Amino acid sequence: MMKCVSELGRCSHTIALHINYVVLVLLCSKVSAYPDMAGSCHSGGSIGGGFHGTQNSGSLEKGNIQIYIDDQKLSAEKNILFSNTAYTLELNRDNGGFQGFLIRASSSAVDDLDVSSVLTAKSQNSQDEPFVGLYCDPGVSAVTHRASAIDDTVTALINFGSTAVIDLEVTVMVNVATDEYYYSKYELQFQEEDNVNSPTSVPTN
Repeated sequence: MMKCVSELGRCSHTIALHINYVVLVLLCSKVSAYPDMAGSCHSGGSIGGGFHGTQNSGSLEKGNIQIYIDDQKLSAEKNILFSNTAYTLELNRDNGGFQGFLIRASSSAVDDLDVSSVLTAKSQNSQDEPFVGLYCDPGVSAVTHRASAIDDTVTALINFGSTAVIDLEVTVMVNVATDEYYYSKYELQFQEEDNVNSPTSVPTN
């Protein structure tokens, strides 16, 4: 309990200083963890949070960044996958690595659809949500970096047990110092195998 040593105004000022100090310590702790994980898990192409610029540098393609599912490049239109089938997702960048990433899966077509099991980290330089001190919204699945320097391919497993349309959002931080990061959003349509004419449409190009 904080004790007033004089008039009420001085006590209030002391309490305010104490609160500001606590908030500053918490913020500094959170910033120091960012090299080990994404700084946020919200939807959209803006990292924000006060620590990076709110305007991305363009699509993954503009940043020479590729994303594949089972060696097939994801389409900007739609990508058909079989439900109850495990796929390998790969993320890499030509002519250099990157400093962080967030791969986020959610459902916008059906309210309250739980897709939290869709993504699973596979490579040593990645980790699943919930990250230390950072949680995504309920029903959301995500994978992020473990360290701030990635010079090889990031891999994750992707699978869903029923038919659904899932949004896959990918944010890649290339240069923290200059706030250079790229963002793309993809539509994944999980279908029963019997409803797809040919497995060559997995994913479509």
